[in-house]
Amino acid sequence: MSATLAAMDSPIGISPSIAPGVRLVSLDTCRGLAMLLMVSDGLRFGEVARHFPDSHVWQFLARQSDHTLWQGCTLWDLIMPAFLFMVGVSLPFSIAGRRRRGQSSARLIAHTVWRSFVLVALGVLIMSISEPNQSPNFINVLAQIGLGYTFV
Repeated sequence: MSATLAAMDSPIGISPSIAPGVRLVSLDTCRGLAMLLMVSDGLRFGEVARHFPDSHVWQFLARQSDHTLWQGCTLWDLIMPAFLFMVGVSLPFSIAGRRRRGQSSARLIAHTVWRSFVLVALGVLIMSISEPNQSPNFINVLAQIGLGYTFV
């Protein structure tokens, strides 16, 4: 009976089986790899690769740390989808934890809308700081996650 009630707390009908306060190491690892890919742009693999044009390793790293123009796919192109995947994986655990603390559906929705707003605002702010002469846009990962977060 309690398993059935716990399953009702989850939006997808399953009860997350991780104890409160325990981290999901696989999700943390995925998040860490995505963050490493994001900072790889700052490591300037492309510049290093130009100094070593015959090195297959540096050419590969340079290619994987930049967007592919209209054909193919690199690790860099998978950063945003990876974050959306991580949001989707973590939501049942988050919702179950908030339900255990007694939060209502209205409170959960309000929190989700607020988080979406903050993510979009941060994304637009970051883009306006990095490129001050451009009009506000939503082309970075934070803004894109924020735009989809409430609907996920």
